[in-house]
Amino acid sequence: EKVSCGTGLVYVNPPSGNKELHIVFGGRQVPEGREFISAGVPYTAGFGHFGNCEDHVVPTPTSPSLFLGKVVHSGLKHWYRHRQLGIALDTGDVTRHVVDRWDQSVAEGNVPFGSDDEEHKLRHQAADLVSAYVGQLPPDEGRPLVVEAAMESPLVDSRTGENLGISLVGIVDLIVDDKDGPLIADFKTSSRSSSPMEISHEIQLTAYSYLHRQIT
Repeated sequence: EKVSCGTGLVYVNPPSGNKELHIVFGGRQVPEGREFISAGVPYTAGFGHFGNCEDHVVPTPTSPSLFLGKVVHSGLKHWYRHRQLGIALDTGDVTRHVVDRWDQSVAEGNVPFGSDDEEHKLRHQAADLVSAYVGQLPPDEGRPLVVEAAMESPLVDSRTGENLGISLVGIVDLIVDDKDGPLIADFKTSSRSSSPMEISHEIQLTAYSYLHRQIT
């Protein structure tokens, strides 16, 4: 059974041959009889319209606002992957990465821009956001420990130590080695914030913190 609510998906005893699960979990086999909770996968992301045909998937268009977030995320991942490898980049390197990959990203995302002007403005906005983020980083920022990594761990009752038989799965954007310990970050792009959104982000980061502690 799948329950979608806009912030995530809950899978209960998924069949091993389920095509949606095959996409969500990156092609990994999902054993029958196991329960999974995936709290960080938006119900529209990565899916197509499955209809009644088991072997045909029609790509779902990516909205410009969602596409902006994905492009900025890609640029920041490019920055931190290189830092993780000890390779120094500057702001121009990252913005060029965003611009150079733009057309390919638009095609892959099937983005329905209303006009060339709309696309032009969004491309500049993506480059400006990445540039602004990199520009405000402290020179002594900690070394990246994790850059966009999938994590999975069983949920355990903190009071009794009982394994609840449910796996928590998440994809963590970034963990850096901070002076006070590992710092977990999740990249968000939004034109506005609200209490429900902030609460959902806190829950997401709490889940990632749990995963990191269980794994390490």
